[in-house]
This record gives sequence, C-alpha cells and structure tokens, in this order.
Amino acid sequence: MTVLTEAIQRAAREFGDRAAFVTPAGKSLSYAQLEQAAQQVAAGLHERGIGEGSVVGLVLPSDVDYVAVYLGAARIGAVTAGINPLMTPVEAAGCLDRLGADLVVVDPRLAHLVGSGAASAVVRLEGGGDPATAGGSLRSDSPMSDRALSSVATAPDDERPVCICFTSGSTGAPKAAWFASRQLRAVAQMDAGGAWGAGHGISSTQFAHVAFMTKLPWMLACGRTTHLLERWSAGAALELTARYRMNAVIGVAPQIALMVRHSSSEALDFSAVRAVVAGGGPSPPELVRSARERFGAPYSIRYSSTESGG
Repeated sequence: MTVLTEAIQRAAREFGDRAAFVTPAGKSLSYAQLEQAAQQVAAGLHERGIGEGSVVGLVLPSDVDYVAVYLGAARIGAVTAGINPLMTPVEAAGCLDRLGADLVVVDPRLAHLVGSGAASAVVRLEGGGDPATAGGSLRSDSPMSDRALSSVATAPDDERPVCICFTSGSTGAPKAAWFASRQLRAVAQMDAGGAWGAGHGISSTQFAHVAFMTKLPWMLACGRTTHLLERWSAGAALELTARYRMNAVIGVAPQIALMVRHSSSEALDFSAVRAVVAGGGPSPPELVRSARERFGAPYSIRYSSTESGG
C-alpha cells in the first residue's frame, strides 16, 4: 500500500462528506466520493492489464479526473507521470518517449499531444470533468472489482515508486524524477500542519507539476478543500481567498504581483491570511514590501527543485 492509498482511505473515514475538490463550476467532490472513484478506477486499470510496476502517463487537464486516476493507479502499485497539457506536441512527445509508459490516458481535447507509438496502449478518457463520475470511462462498476482489487493489493513498501515528475525543461529537454512513498511521506511530514495546510486552498499549478504530484498526500491528510480554476487569474484567486478566508496566498512571484496590483485587492478582506508564500524564483524587494502591506502577513520565498520534491 502506498502513502497515497493510506492518505485517501484515512481521509475518507475522517472527512467523509467534506469537499476535497471544488470545480470551477462550483461542483464538489467529497473525500468519500474521491475514495470510491479511486477504487473504481483502480479496478478499471487492473482490467486493462495495469498493475504493480506499470507506468501510466496522464495527458489530462488539472481536474477531478486527474486526481481519481492518480489515486487509482497508486492503489494497484502503478507509477503515474503527468504530462503538462501546456506543453507543445514536440515537448510532450519527448516526455512520452522517455517515459515508455504501459498506458497513456488522454483527454480527447488533448489528443494532439499524443502521437502514434506514445505508449503500449492509449486510452481516451470519455465522460470526464464531472465530480459525480470522476475518473470517467476508466471507472469499473464490475461486481468483481472488490475481489480483483484484493488480489492485487500491494503490501506496504516505502521504496516502491509512486510518481514521476518532469522538470520544466528550462535548461534543456525535460528530465524525469521519480518519487517513492518514502519521499512523499517526507514531504507530507514537512508540509502538513503548516500555515498553508488545512482549510481551503487554490490549485495554482498544473497537476502534472511536482508541486501537486508530491504534495497530494498531505493535502488529503489535512482535509483541505482545493478550489480548481479553469484558468488562473488574479481576480478569481483574490475572490476565493477572501470568500473562504484562506490563511495563505500562494503562487510564483509574477502571480503575486498581479494580485497585489489587481483593483479588487484593495476592497476585499484578507484578515485571515497568515502567510504569503512565493516559489518558482526570486521575488523583487518591492514586491515583498507591497505584498506584506496588502495582505498584512509575512512573505516567505521558497526555493526548490523538481528533483527535491518541490
């Protein structure tokens, strides 16, 4: 059993009907629903010959389907790698070639990123995007699902790979870094319970990014509700931060700069904010000063890399 499976099973028991993710349309996917989706996707993947040690590539938007498939693959011991949908076809082809996946799951809207020979098998995810059916056409309702899962349930092993994350490629072709349960557990121990842990949060990066792939276990463990944006914008991020009294403003420096300069930042209530957390590069001193003043909170600059787990 991987740290991801432990996290979602425990979260489903502890948080049940609490929203784990909220779509841009305002529809919620509860922790209990996410656990059920992960189980049914795991069964569907198993029926397609995926199991322990298999590599699954995801060419999907950052939505509830991505989460359900990631959790379902982890449940049967498969390794998941996300391909950023913002990549060009050439960049995506290079990543898929290096990945050598046993299965690639692709959203029909992103089919142009997956060429012939991208994997041993390619499955188009149909009927996705709705929390009620997270995992779409990969879900299995077969009465054999539970039995099949019990027969392939993986024993605890902190050294078993769980996910593969690609670097941004800013210094050349994107490189792949893989993470086992041990690394994901370490990330969770460092981050869980911090100023930007439980409560409500915004997903400000693509799910294929290391910032999501390695941090999902602690997001589940602390019972956080993550709000998804179809496309990030300063206005939407500010409105959600104020409405749900989020305790942290998180983003890369350019995003925080846009929020500070946005007209609504002067009118909204940010009294719940306890930290401004910037990553992805340096923050100019003037931005640090203006963000501290605007949000009334300390400004933390986090330096990291894909290889270190984000």
